[in-house]
Amino acid sequence: MRQVHCKVKTGCLTCKIRRVKCDEKKPACRRCTSTGRKCDGYALMQKINPRDVAQSRMLLPRVSTLDSQALLPVEERRALGYFHSVISPRLSSARDGYFWTHLVMQLSESEAVVKHTILSISSLFESSEGKSVAPYTERFALQHYTQAIQRLKTIHSEPLVLLVCILFICVEYLLANNKIALQHCQHGLAIMEKCSNPWARRYLMPVFRRMTAVPMLFGPEDIESESMPALTYMIPTKFYCMEDAQYMMDDIFNRVVRLCHMRHRGVVFDMTEEYNTVGTHLQTWQTLFEKLQVDTTSLLYQAQERSLFMRLKLSYLELSADFRHEEHMGTFRQLRTCIYANAILYNT
Repeated sequence: MRQVHCKVKTGCLTCKIRRVKCDEKKPACRRCTSTGRKCDGYALMQKINPRDVAQSRMLLPRVSTLDSQALLPVEERRALGYFHSVISPRLSSARDGYFWTHLVMQLSESEAVVKHTILSISSLFESSEGKSVAPYTERFALQHYTQAIQRLKTIHSEPLVLLVCILFICVEYLLANNKIALQHCQHGLAIMEKCSNPWARRYLMPVFRRMTAVPMLFGPEDIESESMPALTYMIPTKFYCMEDAQYMMDDIFNRVVRLCHMRHRGVVFDMTEEYNTVGTHLQTWQTLFEKLQVDTTSLLYQAQERSLFMRLKLSYLELSADFRHEEHMGTFRQLRTCIYANAILYNT
């Protein structure tokens, strides 16, 4: 059982968001730097920018009310309901549940660009399931997607732009525009890498980190994986919580996928060093995970542990075997099915 610490009001912003004890070392605390995170500094040492405060308030989820949806047209109410009850649980993993089932839905009430985009996603998704009339659904979806694009041009909030970028990627994949989806992914990762907003780093960076591998797994085969931006990650010296273990596994998994994708495309380069690096990281992850002190009896821990070790085994498998591409893709799809099953256990 992990020891419970008292709250520290003078800790850095990153530790406050993560709800862990900060050692308060200046200018950057060891708790952040030792786990590969960027320390966002100390609130008492920084001048408050009114614009940043307004932006943070704008992006805080608001309480959902029945009255707000009652004013919408019937078609929109139905599409929002379908997104909430069917789509968001399917898009969620054991770690993205809050983003899809709560954050996106709540922001759709205050941000028109978010509402229009999820209406488009809902319609396209339902059409792909064969549960709606295709011509009408596509017209409805494109109408709202067009409105979302127009709205995005007037937005100056970087965190909101990043969130909408994630939603746009979903729309383009549903429209089978894989290359456009890839462009959105590349641009979003490039912005995310430079973004220092605590809200965005807390809620959006984990989603973007896991999205890095999506184009290489499910996109067109001619994707140049070496051109995909990679979010900077420093190997930690200790895992303080399951989140730390998950972050490092995300980085390892992305590197394995990139390596396998480049190998399949016949990219000529010396893979020995990268293979050795990834292998070392896998061994380091296992060592750090064995020393992690958490409550191993909780259902959450058990679901997360199974998900992590499935990815660990798959990473070892990919490094030790020379799969043909179709076998490689099938294995990863099976993995995602297993991870989704764990997400169901976690959410229940």
